[in-house]
Amino acid sequence: MDTEPSRIQAARSRAAAAKKVLAAAAAALFATVLVGVRLSHPGDPTAGSDGTTAVDQIADDSQAQSFDFGQSDIAPSGESGSGASGDTHAS
Repeated sequence: MDTEPSRIQAARSRAAAAKKVLAAAAAALFATVLVGVRLSHPGDPTAGSDGTTAVDQIADDSQAQSFDFGQSDIAPSGESGSGASGDTHAS
């Protein structure tokens, strides 16, 4: 009698082994990415790379100079402006 598995049975066992290897690799990759994201999450309230905390950074921002738009070169038109009239009547 033939004690070797058939070609179909051998292919099935190779496919099952490959699926197990791929599942293990995917789980390892997922865990690695998860740990990497957790360690580098920018919303983490702990100290940043410069040693300041989020509260320190907010305080620094409030003490910064405010932006000044300066004098505007565009002024609202007077009565002799573009011809637009404030007296509009609906009939």
